[in-house]
Amino acid sequence: MTTRKETPTFEAWLEYCFTRGFADFHGQSPDAADERFARFEGYSPAIGGHILRLFESPAVLAARFTNAQLADGVRYIFGTPSQYFIGMKAEAPPELIDRCVRASLTVFTDLFDPVCLRREAEGESERTPDSIEQAVIDIWDSGYDAIAMPQDATDAEFEAGLFVIGGVLERCRSGACLLSGVEGALEGLLANPRTSGRRRRLHGLVKAMLRRDGVPQEARAAAEETLRMR
Repeated sequence: MTTRKETPTFEAWLEYCFTRGFADFHGQSPDAADERFARFEGYSPAIGGHILRLFESPAVLAARFTNAQLADGVRYIFGTPSQYFIGMKAEAPPELIDRCVRASLTVFTDLFDPVCLRREAEGESERTPDSIEQAVIDIWDSGYDAIAMPQDATDAEFEAGLFVIGGVLERCRSGACLLSGVEGALEGLLANPRTSGRRRRLHGLVKAMLRRDGVPQEARAAAEETLRMR
């Protein structure tokens, strides 16, 4: 865990995550960013509280930040730059991890899905490396899986991850969110033995999504490919 001179407030942390963190990590800031980056990098109990607060009420971010800032913030918070979830896995109490994982479903349903649906309706949806769509799809490969679908998941951890994957596949409508849900199911399938009950339950969630009307073809194709895995 990184030692901080002071604990950032929620507002300061939020602003940094969505406007400076990703650029600082990649050395793209015009000013000296090392001290600023060190203040916000790494897990701490205060950061855990900020993450939970954000996950429980994420919808307001759509009006506060641009699509590009949202994409950068997702990559910073969920990914390698911040190390939040890797640190959370090692340091946070299981109860907080469970709450954060389950609350992250709200980020998909109340933030990611509306933003991506709006972009689809406006003809702006894209899969470029820096797009919000790609950031959402890549969440499960970025560090978030350390708490949402870890390789060594306990039964409680698996149930929390399954809650998120099932909710995304059942409730989201945008192609990006559904593809992300399929990626989450794939992470779970790769982490569990072929004959396990966990795999059967993950398969069941993907099959249920395929029975829905209006599933975008790209998400449908990805789901069908996932079910063909052996």
